Amino acid sequence: SPAEVAEKYAEDVEEFGLPIDSRTSIDRIEATIAGLSVSASGKIIVTLDNDQVWRQTTSSNLRLSEGDEVTIRRRSLGSHTISVAGNKRTMKVKRVK
Repeated sequence: SPAEVAEKYAEDVEEFGLPIDSRTSIDRIEATIAGLSVSASGKIIVTLDNDQVWRQTTSSNLRLSEGDEVTIRRRSLGSHTISVAGNKRTMKVKRVK
């Protein structure tokens, strides 16, 4: 039923990027940046409007701003990248919450 499909999708979004991520049927999520901060090691920390928190894992930088529409995609070997709508550049990230 459509309600069951919607519920499964919501569960997949909730689990996306976590160690149990391999169970999800989706390969990307779209969200809006609700907050940005910088870790003690200088990595960008992105808080999304769905309460997920992602941390930069590589030195490549991406210009991010609160309110940006972003896509986080699953990549090979369990990695993930973030990109801003309309920008081809990506940055590797890891979900921390």
